[in-house]
Amino acid sequence: MKSAPAGSRPPPLIIDHPPAKRARVSPLGAAQNPRGQPPCVDPFGSASRPVAGVVTPPRGRTAVPAAKTGRWTKREDETLRAVVEADVVGGTCARDWGALAARAFGGARSPSQCADRWEKVLKLGLVKGPWTPCEDGVVRRAVEAAAGGAPAASFNWAAVAALLPGRLTKQARER
Repeated sequence: MKSAPAGSRPPPLIIDHPPAKRARVSPLGAAQNPRGQPPCVDPFGSASRPVAGVVTPPRGRTAVPAAKTGRWTKREDETLRAVVEADVVGGTCARDWGALAARAFGGARSPSQCADRWEKVLKLGLVKGPWTPCEDGVVRRAVEAAAGGAPAASFNWAAVAALLPGRLTKQARER
């Protein structure tokens, strides 16, 4: 038997077995299981087959795009800030975060994401950074005033944060 010269590739392998079974696609474009049955049947017994290339939401629900996850960009922050400021100029007191999120991002960010970003990061007057001795004193006095040294889990940190303008409840609790 001759050996192949150095640097040459061996001939490709030829495999004689069939490929693994996959879901079949009907002429209308609806996927079928390996037994050939349509993917869904409505409660009245007639097979429902979607038209090729058309995606329809389930009955009774509207298609809602999935909200974007991950870091907020500077452009998204600026957009949210502009929409909220325009809402304030309109004189609205209670914010409708669903409408604001739809207006700003068109479904790319959820209302809860927008509300959290505004309340915890972008809201004017938030204080970030080192604590002043005065703020530390307020926290100490509030903790000392707690009746009988209540456990930290039942302590009302929101009331302490209310005494500290610009500080969040989480900041007060962690301090």
